Amino acid sequence: MDATHIRACRVCIAILLLIAEADGWKPFSCRFDSRCVCMYTKQNLLRADCSRKNITTIPFVPGNVENITFTHNRIQSIGNGAFKSNSRLLYLDLSKNEINRIAPDSFVGLNKLETLIINSNNISSTVSTSNAIFEPLASLLCLVIKNNHKFAFNISTLSNLKTLKIDFYDGKAYFGKEYTTLKNLTNIEILKCHLQSLRNTSLTEIYLDSNRLQLVEPGALIMIPKTLKKLSIADNEFAYGEYLYEIFSLTVQEVNISYMGMSHYLMDKEEPREYKF
Repeated sequence: MDATHIRACRVCIAILLLIAEADGWKPFSCRFDSRCVCMYTKQNLLRADCSRKNITTIPFVPGNVENITFTHNRIQSIGNGAFKSNSRLLYLDLSKNEINRIAPDSFVGLNKLETLIINSNNISSTVSTSNAIFEPLASLLCLVIKNNHKFAFNISTLSNLKTLKIDFYDGKAYFGKEYTTLKNLTNIEILKCHLQSLRNTSLTEIYLDSNRLQLVEPGALIMIPKTLKKLSIADNEFAYGEYLYEIFSLTVQEVNISYMGMSHYLMDKEEPREYKF
């Protein structure tokens, strides 16, 4: 075989490899559940989309899945060991389901998980018999659990957490001293809460937008940590009060007060209007 044929063969082989590689990145039906759509990542792991498939039970997820979403389904529970084989999973979205039960060991195996999105479910203090269901999530950086019922789980073990989006219905009970252990928390989005115990954290951003807030309790603003750089309180209904004098104690660099006084104009007459934080 002469040099010309050798070069031609090499070109053919290179083209075939490129085609095979490109074909590997195309979506295909997941083997573990044909309703889901999978795609290979550059690391030869799987990204799976199981959203809007009318799924009621979490299927067995193989260990080579790195990213998976189950949003907009009908899942009602997360069983013990549901993700015990998923040590490579980095991203898990269980939002907008009907989850009303989380077993004590539901998240065992997810030691490398970085993002957990579980908002808009039926999660409450009666969902699990364990108050430490998040303990296995040693690498978690982002937790989104807003738009649920009364939240009462211990998150103090999430020492690497940077972003938290959550509702608090009992600020004094579940937003207290344990919160100070989250030293890496820099971004928080909170609803229905008190600002107690925030002063000793390292938060850099707080978002309290679109909550129909009207008053600030005296002393609340001084609880805001000195590390805060951005405070967003847009789309609320603040009234005049003594708290205005405390504004001068804030050291934030940016405050968003847009759409003030225009919040939720067409609200239900029977809905309570006064919210405090």
